[in-house]
Amino acid sequence: MKSIQLFCLLLLLAIPTWATHIVGGELSVQYANRDYRYTLSLNLYFDDINGESEAEDNEIFVAVFSKTTHQRINYFALSQSGSSQVAYTSASCVNGRLQTRQIRYSTEITLDPNIYTEAGGYYFTWERCCRNETIANSINPGNQGMVFYLEFPALSKDGRRFINSSPAFTMPKGDYICVNEPSIFEFGAADADGDALKYSLVAPLAGNSELRNPPFGIGPNPGEGKVFYPAPYKTLNWLAGYNLSNVMGGPVPLQVNATTGQLIFTTNRLGLYVFSVLCEEFRDGVKIGAVQRDFQLLVIDCPKNSAPVVQIKQENATALYQQGQIMTLSYSGQPCFEVLVSDPDFSATIQLQVNALNFPAAALTVSSTLGRITNPKDTLHSKVCFIECIPHSMQEPLLIEIIASDNGCPVPKRDTMVVQVYMEPIPSISPDVETTLPDNTVMVQNVQSINFNVTATDRDGDKIKLYAVGRGFSLAEMGMSFTNSSGVGTITQPFVWTPTCELMENKNTFAIDFITEDNSCSTDRFDTTTVYLTIESFEKVISQFMPPNVFTPNNDGANDYFQIPNLPSDNCQYVFQSIEVFNRWGKPVYSSHIRDFQWSGLGFPTGTYFYLINYGAIVYKGTVSLLR
Repeated sequence: MKSIQLFCLLLLLAIPTWATHIVGGELSVQYANRDYRYTLSLNLYFDDINGESEAEDNEIFVAVFSKTTHQRINYFALSQSGSSQVAYTSASCVNGRLQTRQIRYSTEITLDPNIYTEAGGYYFTWERCCRNETIANSINPGNQGMVFYLEFPALSKDGRRFINSSPAFTMPKGDYICVNEPSIFEFGAADADGDALKYSLVAPLAGNSELRNPPFGIGPNPGEGKVFYPAPYKTLNWLAGYNLSNVMGGPVPLQVNATTGQLIFTTNRLGLYVFSVLCEEFRDGVKIGAVQRDFQLLVIDCPKNSAPVVQIKQENATALYQQGQIMTLSYSGQPCFEVLVSDPDFSATIQLQVNALNFPAAALTVSSTLGRITNPKDTLHSKVCFIECIPHSMQEPLLIEIIASDNGCPVPKRDTMVVQVYMEPIPSISPDVETTLPDNTVMVQNVQSINFNVTATDRDGDKIKLYAVGRGFSLAEMGMSFTNSSGVGTITQPFVWTPTCELMENKNTFAIDFITEDNSCSTDRFDTTTVYLTIESFEKVISQFMPPNVFTPNNDGANDYFQIPNLPSDNCQYVFQSIEVFNRWGKPVYSSHIRDFQWSGLGFPTGTYFYLINYGAIVYKGTVSLLR
């Protein structure tokens, strides 16, 4: 008898300690952007309140099977790579009964393109026992395992390489659910390849692992004497009254949005409920893969929390704005409306969010976005005003979304109202803008400054703006100087630009729009004048210009000096540097570095003289005769 008792004790000691508080998880296969390397990972969600820390695995083993033959192709070792808490939507809502941790396992693997060729594809699996013992919708959950399952396509299609990453579920929230409260839970995924995703509720997989039947893929010698079970897998044993159509009970059964993965439900039963969502991926309308995530939701009896109430009131109006109405505001007065938020709950913190739905958000200001309701009769006041013109028509009103959220748990309650606004323009004569540049066009063929004034005028004496916009370029980047400004009635600003030789290497035309705008907010509140600046480095052939060849310094006021008033202008190739004059024996008699030089010939005899005009890269030679 003692021998039998000892044998039973040793048998019990030999049974591994399996995690009985696994919340759920999912597999992931992501292309590593090189060769045929992929990152294979598992996200495991663990109950940190009731979980057994000694049951955490440092290493797991994931198998891959053919979907066609269900033959095992390979298995891979994944090491624990980190863990982090699954955050609540609001940190202030942390509940001592629910704390979930994500444990991550991963490794980089190579998938041989000569092996993974089956058109039917493959599936990765990992089995683990056991589920949380307190699950309310399953029979004997503490002795039921789970299967983490992912489908993956072949590495080639129609003779070409086929690259794919599986859908990656986003990190869930760690929130609990309030009984008898309509609930929304985000459960979507992202796909690195942009494939179409489709979500559906499926029965959680139980697989083959039990307390006394250790799962594959765990242990000191995985794969040695252990069985990697292929599909099909047993599904969860539902408790009577629960099934895929009634996962949690309640007036609104748990359902998943097929496009977004969002969960919607209202349950009237307390407890912990397990469920599973399958995310399938499609490319060009053809299914290429899938990943299944198991998870649990805890339903508790929450303190009553009422949603805030948003009301809108136009300034000086006697009645409140009603949803669907069009409010008319005018820029001639205060284009504002008031937001009133109340909350039946005592001591509620209100967060106000104002969204411009069909116009730039910068056109709005909000006086207050945060406040506290100290008693049920208290009201939060905030003013929303337009500070910029928004051209629109009566057929397309401006849409402003007002969202008020409280600090309730597990997630804030909110109220939303969309306000439709028609902005009434101020009657006005449109302004004018003009420049001092003749014909608003200039051609510059050498390095020289372009200067002109721009003037904006409003005959009504309204507030106006004046600004410049380069077509396809920035004025500052081109070195153009012009200051955008505002004023009343009339504004004048100078434009200055000296093009660089780099810009003048090729012929370029720069179009600049000078725009004035008044504050009427009417559709004709603008006026625009466009100037065209053409620049080109003009290389004048020096040999073709005709300098004088004789001068007569006899003080009669006519041709008394040797000078060349028509010297070629400097450009990006040639710049005047000096002139030198020599007698017939080559002796210098005159020199100057000034292009407006004048040589009087004083003290030198009549005769022929030689000169050199130095333009740096070119030198012009000529003769001049001094006569008296």
